[in-house]
Amino acid sequence: VLDSLRGSLHRFDAVRATIVSTGKFSKTAKAAAFDKGAAPITLIDGERLLDLLMEHDIGIRRREIRVFEFDPESLSEFEDDAVLPPSG
Repeated sequence: VLDSLRGSLHRFDAVRATIVSTGKFSKTAKAAAFDKGAAPITLIDGERLLDLLMEHDIGIRRREIRVFEFDPESLSEFEDDAVLPPSG
């Protein structure tokens, strides 16, 4: 794909291109993207794509959620009020 894209740049008078994927790129593809003497190809993988979408508020919906965390120290205020069953 990368080589095909690079080979077709001249038809559009382009000097660089970008490939966007929801997955990851191989090491070979990453190296080939900036071959010396060849038109540079920017690679945007799934993780970077998500970062860009969030950064520019594109295709996302923000939701706030409440997170509860247990805090055992806050229970100490109830120790004096606790009713303990009779021992014995």
